Amino acid sequence: MKILVAEDDRVSCGILERYVLKWGYECQTAVDGNQAWQYMQDNPDIALAIIDWHMPGLNGIELCKKIRQNMADNPTHLILLTGRKEKKDVLTAFAAGVDDFITKPFDPLELHSRIKVGQRLVESNRKLLDQNQKLAHYAKEMETLAEERARMLVHSDRLATLGVLAAGIAHEINNPTTFISGNTQTLERCLPTIEKGLNCLLAEQPEKTKRINLILEDLPKMTQGIRSGVKRIATIVNHLKSFSRKSDSLDLVPVDLHQSLENSLLLCNNRLKHSVSVIREFDTNIEIVMGDAQRLEQVFVNLIVNATDAMSDLNKKQLRITTTIEDERIRICFIDNGPGVPEDKIEQIFQPFYTTKDPGKGTGLGLAVSDGIVTEHKGALTVRNTDAGGACFSIVLPNPKKQPTLGS
Repeated sequence: MKILVAEDDRVSCGILERYVLKWGYECQTAVDGNQAWQYMQDNPDIALAIIDWHMPGLNGIELCKKIRQNMADNPTHLILLTGRKEKKDVLTAFAAGVDDFITKPFDPLELHSRIKVGQRLVESNRKLLDQNQKLAHYAKEMETLAEERARMLVHSDRLATLGVLAAGIAHEINNPTTFISGNTQTLERCLPTIEKGLNCLLAEQPEKTKRINLILEDLPKMTQGIRSGVKRIATIVNHLKSFSRKSDSLDLVPVDLHQSLENSLLLCNNRLKHSVSVIREFDTNIEIVMGDAQRLEQVFVNLIVNATDAMSDLNKKQLRITTTIEDERIRICFIDNGPGVPEDKIEQIFQPFYTTKDPGKGTGLGLAVSDGIVTEHKGALTVRNTDAGGACFSIVLPNPKKQPTLGS
Protein backbone atom coordinates (compact mmCIF):
# COMPACT_ATOMS: atom_id res chain seq x y z
CA MET A 1 0.00 0.00 0.00
CA LYS A 2 1.23 3.51 -0.82
CA ILE A 3 1.01 6.27 1.80
CA LEU A 4 1.37 10.02 1.29
CA VAL A 5 2.99 12.05 4.07
CA ALA A 6 2.19 15.79 3.76
CA GLU A 7 4.22 17.69 6.39
CA ASP A 8 5.92 21.08 5.97
CA ASP A 9 8.39 20.44 8.80
CA ARG A 10 11.14 18.48 7.08
CA VAL A 11 12.38 16.81 10.28
CA SER A 12 8.90 15.60 11.20
CA CYS A 13 8.35 14.58 7.55
CA GLY A 14 11.56 12.51 7.59
CA ILE A 15 10.59 10.79 10.85
CA LEU A 16 7.16 9.88 9.52
CA GLU A 17 8.67 8.58 6.27
CA ARG A 18 11.10 6.30 8.17
CA TYR A 19 8.26 4.84 10.24
CA VAL A 20 6.09 4.25 7.19
CA LEU A 21 8.91 2.50 5.33
CA LYS A 22 9.80 0.50 8.44
CA TRP A 23 6.22 -0.80 8.67
CA GLY A 24 6.45 -2.13 5.11
CA TYR A 25 4.56 0.52 3.15
CA GLU A 26 5.55 2.61 0.13
CA CYS A 27 5.91 6.31 0.95
CA GLN A 28 5.52 9.56 -0.97
CA THR A 29 6.32 12.85 0.79
CA ALA A 30 5.18 16.42 0.19
CA VAL A 31 6.24 19.59 2.03
CA ASP A 32 3.22 21.76 1.13
CA GLY A 33 -0.46 21.36 0.35
CA ASN A 34 -0.21 22.14 -3.36
CA GLN A 35 2.50 19.53 -3.87
CA ALA A 36 0.45 16.98 -1.91
CA TRP A 37 -2.63 17.67 -4.07
CA GLN A 38 -0.57 17.19 -7.24
CA TYR A 39 0.78 13.87 -5.92
CA MET A 40 -2.77 12.71 -5.16
CA GLN A 41 -3.86 13.49 -8.72
CA ASP A 42 -0.81 11.82 -10.29
CA ASN A 43 -0.89 8.71 -8.08
CA PRO A 44 -4.39 7.19 -7.83
CA ASP A 45 -2.83 4.20 -6.05
CA ILE A 46 -2.22 6.29 -2.91
CA ALA A 47 -4.54 4.61 -0.42
CA LEU A 48 -3.81 6.59 2.76
CA ALA A 49 -2.61 10.12 3.51
CA ILE A 50 -1.11 11.50 6.73
CA ILE A 51 -1.70 15.25 6.55
CA ASP A 52 -0.50 18.12 8.72
CA TRP A 53 -2.99 20.90 9.42
CA HIS A 54 -0.68 23.88 8.90
CA MET A 55 1.13 23.86 5.53
CA PRO A 56 2.03 26.43 2.87
CA GLY A 57 -0.34 26.66 -0.07
CA LEU A 58 -3.31 24.45 0.75
CA ASN A 59 -3.60 23.76 4.48
CA GLY A 60 -4.63 20.32 5.71
CA ILE A 61 -8.36 21.13 5.96
CA GLU A 62 -8.43 22.61 2.44
CA LEU A 63 -6.50 19.66 1.06
CA CYS A 64 -8.90 17.13 2.63
CA LYS A 65 -11.92 18.99 1.25
CA LYS A 66 -10.36 19.02 -2.22
CA ILE A 67 -9.62 15.31 -2.09
CA ARG A 68 -13.18 14.48 -1.00
CA GLN A 69 -14.78 16.71 -3.63
CA ASN A 70 -12.68 15.59 -6.58
CA MET A 71 -11.64 11.99 -5.84
CA ALA A 72 -14.87 10.36 -4.69
CA ASP A 73 -14.30 7.42 -7.05
CA ASN A 74 -10.92 6.63 -5.48
CA PRO A 75 -11.40 5.86 -1.74
CA THR A 76 -8.52 7.26 0.35
CA HIS A 77 -8.16 7.13 4.15
CA LEU A 78 -7.23 10.59 5.49
CA ILE A 79 -5.46 10.98 8.85
CA LEU A 80 -5.01 14.53 10.11
CA LEU A 81 -1.88 14.83 12.30
CA THR A 82 -1.83 18.12 14.17
CA GLY A 83 -0.94 19.89 17.39
CA ARG A 84 -4.51 21.18 17.77
CA LYS A 85 -6.56 19.55 20.50
CA GLU A 86 -9.73 21.60 20.90
CA LYS A 87 -13.08 19.92 20.33
CA LYS A 88 -14.03 22.49 17.69
CA ASP A 89 -10.83 21.60 15.77
CA VAL A 90 -11.76 17.93 15.79
CA LEU A 91 -15.27 18.74 14.53
CA THR A 92 -13.86 21.01 11.80
CA ALA A 93 -11.53 18.23 10.67
CA PHE A 94 -14.26 15.60 10.45
CA ALA A 95 -16.53 18.05 8.63
CA ALA A 96 -13.79 18.48 6.01
CA GLY A 97 -13.80 14.72 5.30
CA VAL A 98 -11.03 13.52 7.61
CA ASP A 99 -11.30 9.85 8.66
CA ASP A 100 -9.01 9.99 11.70
CA PHE A 101 -7.54 12.67 13.98
CA ILE A 102 -4.22 12.31 15.82
CA THR A 103 -2.62 15.00 17.98
CA LYS A 104 1.08 15.74 18.24
CA PRO A 105 3.30 14.50 19.71
CA PHE A 106 2.10 11.11 18.41
CA ASP A 107 2.77 7.61 19.68
CA PRO A 108 4.31 5.53 16.83
CA LEU A 109 2.49 2.38 17.99
CA GLU A 110 -0.83 4.21 18.00
CA LEU A 111 -0.15 5.65 14.54
CA HIS A 112 0.80 2.20 13.22
CA SER A 113 -2.42 0.72 14.59
CA ARG A 114 -4.54 3.47 13.07
CA ILE A 115 -2.79 3.05 9.71
CA LYS A 116 -3.65 -0.66 9.76
CA VAL A 117 -7.29 0.19 10.51
CA GLY A 118 -7.24 2.66 7.62
CA GLN A 119 -5.72 0.01 5.37
CA ARG A 120 -8.53 -2.42 6.17
CA LEU A 121 -11.14 0.24 5.52
CA VAL A 122 -9.58 1.31 2.19
CA GLU A 123 -9.25 -2.28 0.99
CA SER A 124 -12.88 -2.94 1.94
CA ASN A 125 -14.11 0.27 0.28
CA ARG A 126 -12.14 -0.35 -2.90
CA LYS A 127 -13.40 -3.90 -3.08
CA LEU A 128 -16.94 -2.63 -2.61
CA LEU A 129 -16.39 0.02 -5.30
CA ASP A 130 -15.07 -2.62 -7.69
CA GLN A 131 -18.10 -4.82 -7.00
CA ASN A 132 -20.42 -1.84 -7.54
CA GLN A 133 -18.75 -1.10 -10.87
CA LYS A 134 -19.16 -4.73 -11.91
CA LEU A 135 -22.81 -4.64 -10.84
CA ALA A 136 -23.34 -1.41 -12.78
CA HIS A 137 -21.74 -2.98 -15.86
CA TYR A 138 -23.86 -6.12 -15.40
CA ALA A 139 -27.00 -3.99 -14.94
CA LYS A 140 -26.16 -2.14 -18.16
CA GLU A 141 -25.76 -5.45 -19.99
CA MET A 142 -29.07 -6.68 -18.60
CA GLU A 143 -30.75 -3.44 -19.64
CA THR A 144 -29.35 -3.78 -23.16
CA LEU A 145 -30.42 -7.43 -23.28
CA ALA A 146 -33.91 -6.54 -22.04
CA GLU A 147 -34.23 -3.87 -24.72
CA GLU A 148 -33.09 -6.36 -27.36
CA ARG A 149 -35.57 -8.98 -26.13
CA ALA A 150 -38.32 -6.35 -26.17
CA ARG A 151 -37.47 -5.50 -29.77
CA MET A 152 -37.51 -9.21 -30.63
CA LEU A 153 -40.93 -9.63 -29.01
CA VAL A 154 -42.29 -6.65 -30.92
CA HIS A 155 -40.79 -8.05 -34.12
CA SER A 156 -42.26 -11.48 -33.37
CA ASP A 157 -45.68 -9.95 -32.76
CA ARG A 158 -45.43 -8.04 -36.03
CA LEU A 159 -44.49 -11.23 -37.87
CA ALA A 160 -47.49 -13.01 -36.36
CA THR A 161 -49.75 -10.19 -37.53
CA LEU A 162 -48.01 -10.24 -40.89
CA GLY A 163 -48.75 -13.96 -41.19
CA VAL A 164 -52.47 -13.35 -40.68
CA LEU A 165 -52.43 -10.49 -43.19
CA ALA A 166 -50.42 -12.57 -45.66
CA ALA A 167 -52.99 -15.38 -45.59
CA GLY A 168 -55.82 -12.92 -46.28
CA ILE A 169 -53.91 -11.12 -49.01
CA ALA A 170 -52.97 -14.41 -50.68
CA HIS A 171 -56.62 -15.49 -50.73
CA GLU A 172 -57.81 -12.16 -52.13
CA ILE A 173 -55.12 -12.08 -54.82
CA ASN A 174 -55.68 -15.69 -55.82
CA ASN A 175 -59.24 -15.15 -57.09
CA PRO A 176 -58.59 -12.37 -59.66
CA THR A 177 -55.37 -14.12 -60.68
CA THR A 178 -57.41 -17.20 -61.56
CA PHE A 179 -59.73 -15.08 -63.74
CA ILE A 180 -56.78 -13.43 -65.50
CA SER A 181 -55.09 -16.78 -66.10
CA GLY A 182 -58.29 -18.35 -67.49
CA ASN A 183 -59.00 -15.38 -69.77
CA THR A 184 -55.41 -15.37 -71.01
CA GLN A 185 -55.67 -19.04 -71.96
CA THR A 186 -58.91 -18.30 -73.82
CA LEU A 187 -57.25 -15.37 -75.59
CA GLU A 188 -54.32 -17.58 -76.65
CA ARG A 189 -56.71 -20.17 -78.07
CA CYS A 190 -58.39 -17.39 -80.04
CA LEU A 191 -55.13 -15.96 -81.37
CA PRO A 192 -55.20 -17.90 -84.67
CA THR A 193 -58.75 -16.63 -85.34
CA ILE A 194 -57.79 -13.08 -84.42
CA GLU A 195 -54.73 -13.23 -86.67
CA LYS A 196 -56.82 -14.61 -89.53
CA GLY A 197 -59.34 -11.78 -89.11
CA LEU A 198 -56.59 -9.16 -89.03
CA ASN A 199 -55.02 -10.58 -92.19
CA CYS A 200 -58.41 -10.34 -93.93
CA LEU A 201 -58.74 -6.75 -92.72
CA LEU A 202 -55.24 -6.07 -94.03
CA ALA A 203 -56.31 -7.22 -97.52
CA GLU A 204 -59.38 -4.99 -97.42
CA GLN A 205 -57.72 -1.92 -95.90
CA PRO A 206 -54.08 -1.79 -97.05
CA GLU A 207 -53.78 1.76 -95.66
CA LYS A 208 -53.82 0.18 -92.16
CA THR A 209 -50.92 -2.15 -92.93
CA LYS A 210 -48.50 -0.59 -90.44
CA ARG A 211 -50.96 -0.64 -87.57
CA ILE A 212 -52.23 -4.17 -88.25
CA ASN A 213 -48.72 -5.56 -88.61
CA LEU A 214 -47.82 -3.95 -85.28
CA ILE A 215 -50.82 -5.64 -83.63
CA LEU A 216 -49.93 -9.00 -85.20
CA GLU A 217 -46.36 -8.64 -83.95
CA ASP A 218 -47.20 -7.43 -80.44
CA LEU A 219 -50.23 -9.60 -79.64
CA PRO A 220 -48.24 -12.82 -78.90
CA LYS A 221 -45.76 -10.75 -76.83
CA MET A 222 -48.59 -9.22 -74.83
CA THR A 223 -50.17 -12.58 -74.04
CA GLN A 224 -46.74 -13.92 -73.11
CA GLY A 225 -46.26 -10.94 -70.78
CA ILE A 226 -49.66 -11.53 -69.17
CA ARG A 227 -48.73 -15.20 -68.66
CA SER A 228 -45.40 -14.24 -67.07
CA GLY A 229 -47.11 -11.71 -64.80
CA VAL A 230 -49.71 -14.23 -63.70
CA LYS A 231 -46.97 -16.77 -63.00
CA ARG A 232 -45.09 -14.24 -60.87
CA ILE A 233 -48.26 -13.34 -58.95
CA ALA A 234 -48.89 -17.06 -58.37
CA THR A 235 -45.34 -17.47 -57.03
CA ILE A 236 -45.83 -14.59 -54.59
CA VAL A 237 -49.20 -16.00 -53.48
CA ASN A 238 -47.68 -19.43 -52.86
CA HIS A 239 -44.87 -17.86 -50.83
CA LEU A 240 -47.38 -15.87 -48.81
CA LYS A 241 -49.37 -19.03 -48.13
CA SER A 242 -46.24 -20.86 -47.05
CA PHE A 243 -45.19 -17.94 -44.86
CA SER A 244 -48.55 -17.85 -43.08
CA ARG A 245 -48.97 -21.62 -42.78
CA LYS A 246 -49.11 -22.99 -39.23
CA SER A 247 -46.55 -25.56 -38.14
CA ASP A 248 -48.99 -27.90 -36.37
CA SER A 249 -50.10 -29.33 -39.73
CA LEU A 250 -46.67 -30.76 -40.56
CA ASP A 251 -46.34 -34.55 -40.50
CA LEU A 252 -42.75 -35.81 -40.22
CA VAL A 253 -42.15 -39.06 -42.09
CA PRO A 254 -38.96 -40.79 -43.29
CA VAL A 255 -37.55 -38.95 -46.32
CA ASP A 256 -34.72 -40.15 -48.58
CA LEU A 257 -32.48 -37.08 -48.24
CA HIS A 258 -30.25 -37.67 -51.25
CA GLN A 259 -33.20 -38.54 -53.49
CA SER A 260 -34.90 -35.29 -52.44
CA LEU A 261 -31.74 -33.38 -53.32
CA GLU A 262 -31.64 -35.08 -56.73
CA ASN A 263 -35.32 -34.25 -57.28
CA SER A 264 -34.60 -30.60 -56.46
CA LEU A 265 -31.67 -30.50 -58.88
CA LEU A 266 -33.88 -32.01 -61.55
CA LEU A 267 -36.49 -29.31 -60.97
CA CYS A 268 -33.76 -26.68 -61.41
CA ASN A 269 -32.25 -28.36 -64.45
CA ASN A 270 -33.13 -25.52 -66.84
CA ARG A 271 -31.15 -23.09 -64.70
CA LEU A 272 -28.22 -25.43 -64.11
CA LYS A 273 -27.57 -27.17 -67.44
CA HIS A 274 -24.77 -25.81 -69.62
CA SER A 275 -23.92 -23.09 -67.07
CA VAL A 276 -23.42 -24.43 -63.53
CA SER A 277 -21.12 -27.26 -62.51
CA VAL A 278 -22.79 -29.18 -59.68
CA ILE A 279 -20.52 -31.13 -57.34
CA ARG A 280 -22.18 -33.69 -55.08
CA GLU A 281 -20.41 -34.73 -51.88
CA PHE A 282 -22.96 -36.98 -50.21
CA ASP A 283 -22.26 -39.07 -47.12
CA THR A 284 -23.46 -42.55 -48.06
CA ASN A 285 -24.08 -43.35 -44.38
CA ILE A 286 -27.05 -40.97 -44.46
CA GLU A 287 -30.22 -42.74 -45.51
CA ILE A 288 -33.18 -40.74 -44.30
CA VAL A 289 -34.25 -37.66 -42.39
CA MET A 290 -37.62 -37.12 -40.76
CA GLY A 291 -39.64 -34.50 -42.59
CA ASP A 292 -42.05 -33.49 -45.31
CA ALA A 293 -40.39 -34.29 -48.64
CA GLN A 294 -42.32 -31.67 -50.61
CA ARG A 295 -41.53 -28.84 -48.20
CA LEU A 296 -37.87 -29.86 -47.84
CA GLU A 297 -37.54 -29.89 -51.63
CA GLN A 298 -39.10 -26.41 -51.64
CA VAL A 299 -36.21 -25.26 -49.42
CA PHE A 300 -33.59 -27.06 -51.52
CA VAL A 301 -34.94 -25.57 -54.76
CA ASN A 302 -34.97 -22.10 -53.27
CA LEU A 303 -31.34 -22.36 -52.13
CA ILE A 304 -30.24 -23.77 -55.51
CA VAL A 305 -32.02 -20.97 -57.39
CA ASN A 306 -30.55 -18.33 -55.09
CA ALA A 307 -27.06 -19.77 -55.64
CA THR A 308 -27.42 -19.71 -59.43
CA ASP A 309 -28.70 -16.12 -59.30
CA ALA A 310 -25.74 -15.10 -57.14
CA MET A 311 -23.33 -16.54 -59.73
CA SER A 312 -25.04 -14.97 -62.74
CA ASP A 313 -22.08 -12.69 -63.58
CA LEU A 314 -19.46 -15.47 -63.43
CA ASN A 315 -18.06 -17.38 -66.38
CA LYS A 316 -17.33 -20.50 -64.32
CA LYS A 317 -20.18 -21.24 -61.95
CA GLN A 318 -19.86 -23.98 -59.37
CA LEU A 319 -22.37 -25.24 -56.83
CA ARG A 320 -21.17 -27.77 -54.27
CA ILE A 321 -23.78 -29.68 -52.25
CA THR A 322 -22.53 -31.67 -49.26
CA THR A 323 -24.19 -33.87 -46.66
CA THR A 324 -22.43 -34.88 -43.45
CA ILE A 325 -23.27 -36.53 -40.15
CA GLU A 326 -22.41 -34.57 -37.00
CA ASP A 327 -23.39 -37.00 -34.24
CA GLU A 328 -26.96 -35.96 -33.37
CA ARG A 329 -27.31 -33.75 -36.46
CA ILE A 330 -27.23 -34.02 -40.22
CA ARG A 331 -25.85 -31.03 -42.09
CA ILE A 332 -26.66 -30.12 -45.71
CA CYS A 333 -24.58 -27.34 -47.27
CA PHE A 334 -25.11 -25.42 -50.51
CA ILE A 335 -21.83 -23.70 -51.38
CA ASP A 336 -21.46 -21.41 -54.39
CA ASN A 337 -18.47 -19.51 -55.79
CA GLY A 338 -20.33 -16.22 -56.14
CA PRO A 339 -19.55 -12.92 -54.41
CA GLY A 340 -20.98 -14.00 -51.05
CA VAL A 341 -23.38 -12.09 -48.82
CA PRO A 342 -22.35 -8.61 -47.61
CA GLU A 343 -21.46 -8.92 -43.93
CA ASP A 344 -23.82 -6.11 -42.97
CA LYS A 345 -26.72 -7.91 -44.70
CA ILE A 346 -26.30 -11.41 -43.20
CA GLU A 347 -28.57 -10.67 -40.24
CA GLN A 348 -31.32 -9.34 -42.52
CA ILE A 349 -31.60 -11.84 -45.35
CA PHE A 350 -33.96 -14.17 -43.46
CA GLN A 351 -36.39 -11.34 -42.73
CA PRO A 352 -39.65 -11.39 -44.74
CA PHE A 353 -39.68 -9.19 -47.87
CA TYR A 354 -35.96 -8.43 -47.65
CA THR A 355 -34.06 -9.22 -50.85
CA THR A 356 -30.66 -8.43 -52.32
CA LYS A 357 -31.90 -9.09 -55.85
CA ASP A 358 -32.71 -6.37 -58.34
CA PRO A 359 -36.28 -4.97 -58.28
CA GLY A 360 -38.71 -7.37 -59.91
CA LYS A 361 -36.40 -10.39 -59.54
CA GLY A 362 -37.19 -11.46 -56.00
CA THR A 363 -40.14 -11.42 -53.60
CA GLY A 364 -38.03 -11.35 -50.45
CA LEU A 365 -40.02 -14.29 -49.05
CA GLY A 366 -37.97 -17.28 -50.26
CA LEU A 367 -35.45 -17.38 -47.42
CA ALA A 368 -38.03 -16.37 -44.80
CA VAL A 369 -40.27 -19.25 -45.90
CA SER A 370 -37.31 -21.64 -46.07
CA ASP A 371 -36.19 -20.65 -42.58
CA GLY A 372 -39.71 -21.30 -41.27
CA ILE A 373 -39.86 -24.72 -42.94
CA VAL A 374 -36.49 -25.79 -41.53
CA THR A 375 -37.54 -24.58 -38.07
CA GLU A 376 -40.72 -26.69 -38.37
CA HIS A 377 -38.42 -29.65 -38.99
CA LYS A 378 -36.67 -28.92 -35.65
CA GLY A 379 -33.62 -27.70 -37.56
CA ALA A 380 -31.79 -24.46 -38.34
CA LEU A 381 -30.88 -22.58 -41.51
CA THR A 382 -27.75 -20.40 -41.38
CA VAL A 383 -25.43 -18.65 -43.81
CA ARG A 384 -21.77 -17.71 -43.78
CA ASN A 385 -19.24 -16.51 -46.31
CA THR A 386 -16.51 -18.94 -47.27
CA ASP A 387 -12.80 -18.17 -47.33
CA ALA A 388 -12.92 -18.39 -51.13
CA GLY A 389 -15.54 -15.63 -51.24
CA GLY A 390 -18.77 -17.50 -51.95
CA ALA A 391 -21.73 -18.15 -49.69
CA CYS A 392 -22.49 -21.32 -47.76
CA PHE A 393 -26.11 -21.90 -46.76
CA SER A 394 -26.23 -24.65 -44.16
CA ILE A 395 -29.25 -26.69 -43.05
CA VAL A 396 -29.00 -28.69 -39.84
CA LEU A 397 -31.62 -31.38 -39.19
CA PRO A 398 -31.92 -33.95 -36.36
CA ASN A 399 -30.23 -37.28 -37.06
CA PRO A 400 -33.07 -39.84 -36.81
CA LYS A 401 -30.61 -42.54 -35.70
CA LYS A 402 -29.75 -40.46 -32.61
CA GLN A 403 -33.33 -39.55 -31.65
CA PRO A 404 -35.03 -41.46 -28.78
CA THR A 405 -37.68 -43.92 -29.85
CA LEU A 406 -41.08 -44.30 -28.20
CA GLY A 407 -40.92 -46.27 -25.00
CA SER A 408 -37.15 -45.88 -24.65
